[in-house]
Amino acid sequence: MNPVLAALQSAPTLPPRAGADSSAWNSLGGAIAIAAVAGGVALLVFWWRTRRPALPRTTNPAAADADVRTLERDMRELTDCLAGELDARAARLESLIEAADARLAALESASRHAAITGERRPPAAALPQPDAPDPFAEVYDLADQGFQSVDIARRTGRPTGQIDLILNLRRGSVAL
Repeated sequence: MNPVLAALQSAPTLPPRAGADSSAWNSLGGAIAIAAVAGGVALLVFWWRTRRPALPRTTNPAAADADVRTLERDMRELTDCLAGELDARAARLESLIEAADARLAALESASRHAAITGERRPPAAALPQPDAPDPFAEVYDLADQGFQSVDIARRTGRPTGQIDLILNLRRGSVAL
Protein backbone atom coordinates (compact mmCIF):
# COMPACT_ATOMS: atom_id res chain seq x y z
CA MET A 1 0.00 0.00 0.00
CA ASN A 2 1.05 3.58 -0.69
CA PRO A 3 2.56 5.22 2.45
CA VAL A 4 0.88 8.59 1.77
CA LEU A 5 -2.52 6.93 1.37
CA ALA A 6 -1.94 4.94 4.55
CA ALA A 7 -1.03 8.14 6.42
CA LEU A 8 -4.17 9.85 5.17
CA GLN A 9 -6.41 6.91 6.17
CA SER A 10 -4.92 6.63 9.63
CA ALA A 11 -5.14 10.38 10.32
CA PRO A 12 -7.90 11.53 12.69
CA THR A 13 -10.75 13.48 11.08
CA LEU A 14 -11.25 15.98 13.88
CA PRO A 15 -8.68 18.31 15.28
CA PRO A 16 -7.27 17.24 18.60
CA ARG A 17 -8.65 18.70 21.78
CA ALA A 18 -6.69 21.21 23.72
CA GLY A 19 -3.96 19.51 25.67
CA ALA A 20 -4.25 16.29 23.66
CA ASP A 21 -1.38 14.77 21.67
CA SER A 22 -1.16 16.54 18.30
CA SER A 23 1.82 14.64 16.87
CA ALA A 24 -0.34 12.99 14.22
CA TRP A 25 -1.47 16.37 12.92
CA ASN A 26 2.08 17.72 13.00
CA SER A 27 3.47 14.76 11.08
CA LEU A 28 0.75 14.99 8.44
CA GLY A 29 1.24 18.75 8.01
CA GLY A 30 5.00 18.32 7.81
CA ALA A 31 4.62 15.59 5.18
CA ILE A 32 2.35 17.77 3.08
CA ALA A 33 4.74 20.71 3.37
CA ILE A 34 7.72 18.57 2.35
CA ALA A 35 5.79 17.13 -0.59
CA ALA A 36 4.79 20.63 -1.73
CA VAL A 37 8.37 21.92 -1.55
CA ALA A 38 9.72 18.86 -3.38
CA GLY A 39 7.08 19.25 -6.09
CA GLY A 40 7.90 22.95 -6.46
CA VAL A 41 11.61 22.23 -6.79
CA ALA A 42 10.91 19.52 -9.37
CA LEU A 43 8.76 21.94 -11.40
CA LEU A 44 11.42 24.63 -11.16
CA VAL A 45 14.16 22.28 -12.38
CA PHE A 46 11.95 21.05 -15.22
CA TRP A 47 11.14 24.64 -16.25
CA TRP A 48 14.81 25.67 -16.08
CA ARG A 49 15.96 22.82 -18.31
CA THR A 50 13.30 23.37 -20.94
CA ARG A 51 13.73 27.16 -20.90
CA ARG A 52 17.35 27.33 -22.06
CA PRO A 53 18.61 25.38 -25.02
CA ALA A 54 21.29 22.82 -24.48
CA LEU A 55 24.79 23.88 -25.43
CA PRO A 56 26.12 22.18 -28.53
CA ARG A 57 28.67 19.62 -27.61
CA THR A 58 31.51 18.86 -29.97
CA THR A 59 32.56 15.28 -29.82
CA ASN A 60 35.34 15.74 -32.36
CA PRO A 61 38.49 17.13 -30.64
CA ALA A 62 39.97 18.26 -33.96
CA ALA A 63 36.92 20.38 -34.72
CA ALA A 64 37.05 21.87 -31.22
CA ASP A 65 40.75 22.74 -31.69
CA ALA A 66 39.99 24.36 -35.05
CA ASP A 67 37.20 26.42 -33.44
CA VAL A 68 39.56 27.58 -30.69
CA ARG A 69 42.26 28.54 -33.22
CA THR A 70 39.71 30.47 -35.30
CA LEU A 71 38.51 32.27 -32.21
CA GLU A 72 42.08 33.15 -31.20
CA ARG A 73 42.85 34.47 -34.70
CA ASP A 74 39.70 36.61 -34.70
CA MET A 75 40.55 37.98 -31.27
CA ARG A 76 44.09 38.87 -32.42
CA GLU A 77 42.75 40.65 -35.51
CA LEU A 78 40.27 42.62 -33.42
CA THR A 79 42.97 43.54 -30.91
CA ASP A 80 45.31 44.73 -33.69
CA CYS A 81 42.54 46.76 -35.29
CA LEU A 82 41.61 48.42 -31.98
CA ALA A 83 45.25 49.11 -31.13
CA GLY A 84 45.80 50.75 -34.53
CA GLU A 85 42.72 52.93 -34.10
CA LEU A 86 43.82 53.96 -30.60
CA ASP A 87 47.31 54.81 -31.88
CA ALA A 88 45.86 56.96 -34.68
CA ARG A 89 43.62 58.82 -32.24
CA ALA A 90 46.50 59.35 -29.82
CA ALA A 91 48.67 60.81 -32.62
CA ARG A 92 45.84 63.13 -33.68
CA LEU A 93 45.35 64.22 -30.08
CA GLU A 94 49.07 64.94 -29.67
CA SER A 95 49.11 67.09 -32.82
CA LEU A 96 46.06 69.03 -31.58
CA ILE A 97 47.74 69.58 -28.21
CA GLU A 98 50.89 70.89 -29.93
CA ALA A 99 48.82 73.31 -32.03
CA ALA A 100 46.94 74.48 -28.96
CA ASP A 101 50.20 75.03 -27.08
CA ALA A 102 51.56 77.12 -29.96
CA ARG A 103 48.42 79.25 -30.07
CA LEU A 104 48.43 79.63 -26.30
CA ALA A 105 52.04 80.84 -26.38
CA ALA A 106 51.16 83.38 -29.10
CA LEU A 107 48.18 84.62 -27.08
CA GLU A 108 50.28 84.94 -23.93
CA SER A 109 52.84 86.91 -25.89
CA ALA A 110 50.13 89.20 -27.25
CA SER A 111 48.70 89.63 -23.76
CA ARG A 112 52.11 90.59 -22.34
CA HIS A 113 52.60 93.05 -25.19
CA ALA A 114 49.20 94.63 -24.50
CA ALA A 115 49.95 94.86 -20.78
CA ILE A 116 53.31 96.54 -21.40
CA THR A 117 52.18 99.01 -24.08
CA GLY A 118 48.68 99.58 -22.70
CA GLU A 119 47.13 98.95 -26.10
CA ARG A 120 43.66 97.52 -26.17
CA ARG A 121 44.38 95.44 -29.24
CA PRO A 122 47.86 93.99 -29.84
CA PRO A 123 49.44 94.27 -33.29
CA ALA A 124 48.37 91.69 -35.82
CA ALA A 125 51.86 90.17 -35.88
CA ALA A 126 51.51 89.19 -32.21
CA LEU A 127 48.22 87.34 -32.75
CA PRO A 128 48.28 83.69 -33.73
CA GLN A 129 47.82 83.19 -37.43
CA PRO A 130 45.16 80.59 -38.24
CA ASP A 131 45.82 77.91 -40.80
CA ALA A 132 42.70 78.75 -42.84
CA PRO A 133 42.20 82.14 -44.52
CA ASP A 134 39.94 84.57 -42.69
CA PRO A 135 36.43 84.40 -44.21
CA PHE A 136 35.90 88.08 -43.36
CA ALA A 137 39.18 89.40 -44.84
CA GLU A 138 37.42 90.97 -47.81
CA VAL A 139 34.97 92.76 -45.50
CA TYR A 140 37.83 94.02 -43.34
CA ASP A 141 39.80 95.23 -46.37
CA LEU A 142 36.84 97.18 -47.78
CA ALA A 143 36.12 98.71 -44.36
CA ASP A 144 39.79 99.72 -44.03
CA GLN A 145 39.51 101.44 -47.43
CA GLY A 146 36.65 103.55 -46.04
CA PHE A 147 33.61 101.90 -47.59
CA GLN A 148 30.29 102.04 -45.72
CA SER A 149 28.55 98.81 -44.64
CA VAL A 150 25.89 99.18 -47.37
CA ASP A 151 28.58 99.42 -50.07
CA ILE A 152 30.49 96.46 -48.57
CA ALA A 153 27.27 94.43 -48.55
CA ARG A 154 26.68 95.16 -52.24
CA ARG A 155 30.25 94.26 -53.23
CA THR A 156 30.42 91.03 -51.18
CA GLY A 157 26.83 89.88 -51.68
CA ARG A 158 26.23 89.62 -47.93
CA PRO A 159 23.33 91.13 -45.99
CA THR A 160 23.94 94.58 -44.52
CA GLY A 161 23.12 93.37 -41.00
CA GLN A 162 25.80 90.70 -41.26
CA ILE A 163 28.38 93.27 -42.42
CA ASP A 164 27.46 95.53 -39.47
CA LEU A 165 27.83 92.61 -37.08
CA ILE A 166 31.23 91.60 -38.49
CA LEU A 167 32.56 95.14 -38.25
CA ASN A 168 31.16 95.68 -34.74
CA LEU A 169 32.68 92.41 -33.53
CA ARG A 170 36.00 93.52 -35.00
CA ARG A 171 35.82 96.78 -33.07
CA GLY A 172 34.61 94.96 -29.96
CA SER A 173 31.43 97.01 -29.69
CA VAL A 174 28.23 95.08 -30.22
CA ALA A 175 24.99 96.64 -29.00
CA LEU A 176 22.39 94.03 -28.19
